[in-house]
Amino acid sequence: MSALRPLLLTLLLAASGAQAQDRAPTMPLADGAQLTDMGALADAAGRGAHWWVESRGPDLCAPRTLHVLVDVHMPLAREGVAREWMQLAHQRWAQLCPGKAAGGLMVRIQLHQGFELAPDAAGYMPRGVVNALASFQGQGMVFQQYQSNAASLPPADGEHSPEYAANARRLRQFAQRYKASRVMDVAQLDRLRTRPHATVLLAVRPGALVGRGKRLVHGARHEGWDASSAVAEGADVVKWGTDSRMLAVRVKARSTDVRTPDRWVLAVLGSQVCQSRDCEDFLLLQGGQWASGPIPHALN
Repeated sequence: MSALRPLLLTLLLAASGAQAQDRAPTMPLADGAQLTDMGALADAAGRGAHWWVESRGPDLCAPRTLHVLVDVHMPLAREGVAREWMQLAHQRWAQLCPGKAAGGLMVRIQLHQGFELAPDAAGYMPRGVVNALASFQGQGMVFQQYQSNAASLPPADGEHSPEYAANARRLRQFAQRYKASRVMDVAQLDRLRTRPHATVLLAVRPGALVGRGKRLVHGARHEGWDASSAVAEGADVVKWGTDSRMLAVRVKARSTDVRTPDRWVLAVLGSQVCQSRDCEDFLLLQGGQWASGPIPHALN
């Protein structure tokens, strides 16, 4: 009987995971993905958070990302604190999917700060403040491609800080100058099947020149697992340095150039250099939320 106990435990955990999936509230996302609300998390100090599984369909054991939302005052700049929340979410997911976890499946985990977490109007989830890939290897948990923007956040001394207000003002002025109505990142744009017709704002890092008046651009908040890029087209792109910058663009079409196959081609209407690598001086708004999707009415 003792030899059967590990098998019975695995079957019980898998069954409880299926039951949890049946009960949990879900929300459809873009590209057939699904967001499942998994409820509350608590750390050793009793501080609360909330977590979700973003999956490729109804199967929670085929996750795209585990999302964790913590309070704006949580000191995520301390790597030990951020890793603890990631580990808690991964452990809870591993209880639902012990077979996948034991097999060393790499799971993307994103930590968000704020008061709510929701997809943008196109059905895509925002990027986290802290991001990593994690898996069980041997007896321990291993993090890969750990990336954090939390160290550059202003002190969390209140929801309405002067820094956030200055960022919002900068974003508003740039959007008004080019009559833009939406903020996107390069990864979100790359996933779109049809081009947006309105002017959009993108935060980018310039890449290599790929032709006369053409330059590859990557997201300013680009992460190790994100290979998304687009082609910026305009007379001034040859003059750009390596600094991140905000772009106002009109999306033209997918590239047919063999050097940039299937990348969106962007007609650059205007640009402005960012003071920080991830363009937080434009995009980090009240409550530590990164601007994404329609530009909030409060900024218009």
